[in-house]
Formats: sequence, structure tokens, C-alpha cells
Amino acid sequence: MLSGLFWSMLERFGQQGILFITTIIIARILTPADYGLIGMITIFIAISLSLIDSGFGQALIQRQNATRKDESTVFFFNIIFGIGIYFLLFFIAPLIASFYKQPILISITRIMGLNLIINSLSLVQNALLTKTIDFKKLSKITIISVFISGIIGIIFALKGFGVWALIIQAIIGNIVKTILFWIMSNWRPLLTFDFISLRSLFSFGSKLLAAGLLNQFFDNIYNIIIGKIYTPASLGFYTQAKRIQEFPVTNTLAILQRVTFPIYSTIQNETERLKNAYRKTIKAIVLVNFPLMIGMIICSPLLIKTLLTDKWLPTVPYLQLLCIIGMLYPLSAVNLNILKVKGRTDIFFYLEIVKKVLIALAILVTFRYGIYIMIVGQVCTGFIGHFLNIFYSGRLIKYSIREQTNDIAMYLFLASGVGVIVYLGGILLNPLPGVMKLIVQVVAFVVLYLILTHIFKLEAYKDFRSVVDAKFLNIHESQINVAT
Repeated sequence: MLSGLFWSMLERFGQQGILFITTIIIARILTPADYGLIGMITIFIAISLSLIDSGFGQALIQRQNATRKDESTVFFFNIIFGIGIYFLLFFIAPLIASFYKQPILISITRIMGLNLIINSLSLVQNALLTKTIDFKKLSKITIISVFISGIIGIIFALKGFGVWALIIQAIIGNIVKTILFWIMSNWRPLLTFDFISLRSLFSFGSKLLAAGLLNQFFDNIYNIIIGKIYTPASLGFYTQAKRIQEFPVTNTLAILQRVTFPIYSTIQNETERLKNAYRKTIKAIVLVNFPLMIGMIICSPLLIKTLLTDKWLPTVPYLQLLCIIGMLYPLSAVNLNILKVKGRTDIFFYLEIVKKVLIALAILVTFRYGIYIMIVGQVCTGFIGHFLNIFYSGRLIKYSIREQTNDIAMYLFLASGVGVIVYLGGILLNPLPGVMKLIVQVVAFVVLYLILTHIFKLEAYKDFRSVVDAKFLNIHESQINVAT
């Protein structure tokens, strides 16, 4: 698990680090409206990708005795379905453009849709490398592909291609990634297709598919409403805020989910062992995620101005509110992971329905009052959804809401306390240049938080230290053996 965590961290933060840098460079060149155009079609691409996978990737990971026939069946299904979904998207592109009253979306949708076919060629390889916890190969594949596509995206942005620079960047990245999956994975499909195997896998994956479709729709429904009611630039500000907030949140979560899901699946019938492992997981999440989100709330004005220039400053209030959601989202998502590990995709699906109804109600109440109030509605539904998730997953592993709340309370208290101190200290730093003030605040936050976690001896911090100490001990012993 530790090896998987290391390589998964390398992959995610390598990938997202490169994407973050290239996004900053490209965002300084392009306009918020360019990003708004991409945001308008994001929901259609995301839903299409969910349909193509159909939950089969997670079904292959969860099934401990999956055969080559199962894998080959999923492979060919993905390709056939991917081509079908692409042609559907191709023909509805004029309707999408008409809805937003943006004719350019016809060609944008049809070109971006090619990613559906490209991605379908490597979904099985991705699932199998994840199942065997071979994140070393996954990290190489991801980092190389995002590096090459990032460089190409910057070049096309500098050449004046506008929104097309973002589209070319996405397509090149997926092409390179697919090629690398076939080069680095030893798996090759058999020339077989078994409907019985497909039906068996779909019985597990279908509810995850339905929940995934609901998630994709409601994760992007704000893009639809903002893009329809407001300008492309307004949507660009919102999508950029969401992108920045998601950078630390989704990466931390994705690392833990990818590693823990296949491992927890192997101990799914050992409730006490699963509960103990899960408690360590959520403490590890909040150890990192709480200070990240609170620090971003405090530093967001300087962060946006320094990285993206003044033209992106309307992003700041959206980002600050989204960071509150970012504190809850990883905890909720990992709780849902327990439902999948236990095979209770029925509860998973029903919970998603309830939460989506709440989101729909929040949108109906808030959309007429502006984007900021709409995000306030997201925060409210996020709190309700979080407690629903931990209630039902907790019942399966005998881990109550009170226990979970007590386990994370000190982490929230320390991160909030450090945030208040750094914010008040920042007032005294106003005479400093913006970049210097940002650096001082970030360094002060990190140092003070680490000191306090050491003083209070938080469990997740001690676990982290023990892992690091063990790693250095192993390296030291290896050096002694080599010398001997």
C-alpha cells in the first residue's frame, strides 16, 4: 500500500503539477471566455466518458477472480460503445450550440468528442494496472502525456489559436497516454466477447454507472446554468475557480481512492480491520486537506493576482466558497468508497439520488440571485450530503458519525487556528510586494501547522513520520549492504 501511495502521489502530483503550470501559462494568454466555451461542453464530454466506462473498470478491480474473457469483453464493449456515443455527440452538436447561442460550439464539440474514442482504447489497461497497484507505470504514462500535451498547448496558445489551444492540448494528451498504455502494459485482448460475462460485470457496475452519471450531471449542472444565463467570461471565472480548488482536493482524494479501493476490497469481509484502516485513511486526508483549503481561502486574492493576473480577480470569491466544499468532498467520497468495497452499490445509488434532489432544490432557490449565492447553495447541500454519506457507510463498518467527527475535530481546530494567525499576520505584511507577501504567508502557514501537529502528536502525523523514518532506515540499510 505504501509503495502504491508513493507512485500514485508521484503520478497525480506530477500530472497535476504540470497541468497547473501549463494552465497558469495558458490562462495568462487566453481569455476567461475561452475557458467558458470549454466549460459549456464539459458536462457532455464527462457524461459520455461515464457511459463508455459503464462502471466496468471498477467492476474489474473489485472482482478478485476476473478472467481474460471478462477483460476482453469489457475492452471491445468500451470501443463499440465509445464510437456510438461519439456519433451521437457529433449529431447533437448543433443543438448544444443553439442552446448556448454559441455557433463555434458545433466544431468544438465534434473535435473534443474524439477523446471518447481515444480513451476507450485504454480503459481496461488502466483498470488492470490500478488493480495490481502498478502505479509506477501509471505515473510514467501520465506524466509523459501531460508534459507533451502541455508544451503543445502553450505553443498553440502563443500562436494565437485561442480556445483551440485547449482542445489540441486535450486530444494530444489522450493520444500519447493511450499509446503509452499499450507500450507499457503487457495485457492484450483475446478475440472474444461474452454476453454472460458482460451481464455479470454490469450487475456490479450498473449502479455505479447510474450514480456516476448523476454525479457528472450535477457536478457540471452549474456550468450549464451559468453558461446559459450569464456570459462565457462569467463561466470562465467559475470554471477557473473550480479548477484551482480541485487541484489539491481531487489529487489527494484520487491518490487514496486508487490505492485503498483495490486493497480494501481484499479485506472487505473483515469489518474491524477495514474500520481501522479506514480511520487512518480519513485522518490522513484531513491532515493534508484541511490546511490546504483553509490556506487557500486566506491566500486566494494574492494567489489569483500573482498567478493569473488581475483579469482573473472575479474568480476569488467563488474560489473561497468552493474551498469550504473542498474540505468536505474528500471525506464524503471516501465514505462512499466503503459502500463500493462492501458491494452495496444499491445504497450508493440511492444516496446519490437523494443528494441530487437536494442540489436541484438549491439551484431552483438560488439561480436568480447570482453565481455567488448559487455556490452558497452548493456549500449547504455539501454539508447535508456529507452527513448522509458517513451515516450509511458508518453503519456497515460500525463507525458512527460521532466517532468520525471526533477523529477529525482536532485537525480542523489546528488548521483553523493557524489560518486565523496567518490572516491577522498578513495585515501587518501589507507594505510588502504581493509575491513576497504570498510567499511569507504560505511558508508561515506550513511551518506553524507542522509545529503544532508535532506538539499535539496527531495520529496521522505520527503515522506519516513513522513511514518516512522507515523509508530512510531502509535506504540506509540498503546503502550499508551495497557497501558491504
